[in-house]
Amino acid sequence: MKKGTFLLETLSSCSVCLSMDIIPFCEVAAKTVGVYSSKAFCNSCGSIFANKRPSFQWALKNLYTSEPPSNITSGIEQRRIDRYLNIGQVLSNLSIGKKLLDIGSGTGIGLIGFEQLGFDVTGLEPDGRSTALKMHPKIKIINSTIEEFNKKSIEKYDIITLIHVLEHIYNPRDLVEELKGKLHEGGLLYIELPNVENFRFPDIAHVAHVNYFSFKSLTQMLEEFSFSAIVQIYAKTNHFGDVHLGEVFQQKSQNGIAALPGKMKGSVRNNPVDYLRFAPFIKGRCRYVKIITDDVSQSINNYQNYNIKMENESVLIFKDEKVISKFRILLIQFLNNPIFFFKMLLRKFNGTISRDKNFLKFKFVNLKPK
Repeated sequence: MKKGTFLLETLSSCSVCLSMDIIPFCEVAAKTVGVYSSKAFCNSCGSIFANKRPSFQWALKNLYTSEPPSNITSGIEQRRIDRYLNIGQVLSNLSIGKKLLDIGSGTGIGLIGFEQLGFDVTGLEPDGRSTALKMHPKIKIINSTIEEFNKKSIEKYDIITLIHVLEHIYNPRDLVEELKGKLHEGGLLYIELPNVENFRFPDIAHVAHVNYFSFKSLTQMLEEFSFSAIVQIYAKTNHFGDVHLGEVFQQKSQNGIAALPGKMKGSVRNNPVDYLRFAPFIKGRCRYVKIITDDVSQSINNYQNYNIKMENESVLIFKDEKVISKFRILLIQFLNNPIFFFKMLLRKFNGTISRDKNFLKFKFVNLKPK
């Protein structure tokens, strides 16, 4: 049973760059409350963001319940430790200091990777999923939001990490502003999140993800708060999975960018964005997709009954069985973009028989001007 009165927030400007030059292209509605999620493309910065979303307080009570504690030895948590080791090795080459604050730590198990590399680690997580870390007393987990933590603590850090957090934050600009005061001068901020280039049909209905950044939009937003991008990391969460957007930023000193202890070679990448190109489901079909379901849910995997309407197209009725629904989604993706479809299948097949060298060691490039 849902708690409290449902409230819908509507944005008329981009949550990333504040531009009003936006194009709504999809929405999710429930028979109980009407439209409860809508996503729009920003013509100015190339981001996709939720221009309609449940109020944050309502979402906390109804959509984001705490998950049970994780098992450190599980496959997903072992991969998480490997990922953090990968990230930590890059950060170790960039920062002389080792005092690290991780925002939105979740289970916190990934922080073991940072700790193994000698970082003095503190994790910040509002819920209680980090109980599995009791066997690691060197890793401090504080159950708090960044706003509450800032009011109580005056500590500063050499490095702050936001690993798959910023896509969930309703006001990303406010969070970055909060973090400025927690870094030492010249400190590093690492942000990792889904790349807007990987936006696909399930993301339309993913209510928990309210921001999809491009390389351009993330870099420009951080520039506004006196951060400069110095390294791009091509991070993954799974073998042969999507390449996520990972960037290391450095807080500018009064005299510009502080000097780094090492040299790293590479070149800047530029990722142009076209939202129709990133959603195979709607490519060549229509410019607006509407999903209708029985009640408000966090993602399409939670839906019991739903159908999909496409502007200027016939209605596709999906039966109750999820297997049938997922099969039809795959069929539509194949018809719209067969090349992408077979690449996706090949990636899944490779993941079952081999290990991905680009997951075992993340690639990175230097973005700092010469």
